[in-house]
Amino acid sequence: MQSVESVLKMEILNVIRAAQSVETPDEARKVAERYWSAVQAARALGYKISAISFGDSHEPVDVRFEHIPARAACA
Repeated sequence: MQSVESVLKMEILNVIRAAQSVETPDEARKVAERYWSAVQAARALGYKISAISFGDSHEPVDVRFEHIPARAACA
């Protein structure tokens, strides 16, 4: 079973990949909403994105999280 952190990482990587192939304003809106939702979920679980790594072909390959204190996650 995957950890919550690895599921969040995969969702963020998938959203970034989806953003690279957006062709319409509606697709862009959906991708932005999906990204914002993933960021909010991470924050609610006490994480914030500290880095996103890209490979040679500009493909996102890794997301790093920083643990944030519970009080700051609610702000």
